[in-house]
Amino acid sequence: MKRENPELATVHSQVLQDILRRLDTSFRNFFEGRTKYPHTKRYVSSMTYPQARPNWIRRNSMTLPKMGRLRMVKHREVKGGVKTVTVKRYGNGEWYAIITVETKGPEIKEQGTLWGPTAG
Repeated sequence: MKRENPELATVHSQVLQDILRRLDTSFRNFFEGRTKYPHTKRYVSSMTYPQARPNWIRRNSMTLPKMGRLRMVKHREVKGGVKTVTVKRYGNGEWYAIITVETKGPEIKEQGTLWGPTAG
């Protein structure tokens, strides 16, 4: 498809794969009766990089493949391993980056039961 449509060559391959994955999910949900028929959009409102790298994110910028360096306002530190980066345009025309991270949860230690047979 990239040979037929030169503009697709400017988009990272994983972003295109994710778009096809979402389209497949939409049609699968339609044919299984969970949603209405998926409609085409004139523009893409989000792009997901499913295998993001932590070195893409800097203090006040982000570098994305095929897009280059983008300025950003980082609201908090990124703690944990970066899994995905989704760049999304909202209705107000502004773009936002949603960074999904993997962290270790709190360690849960099993203790005795609170409710049980009473001695009697």
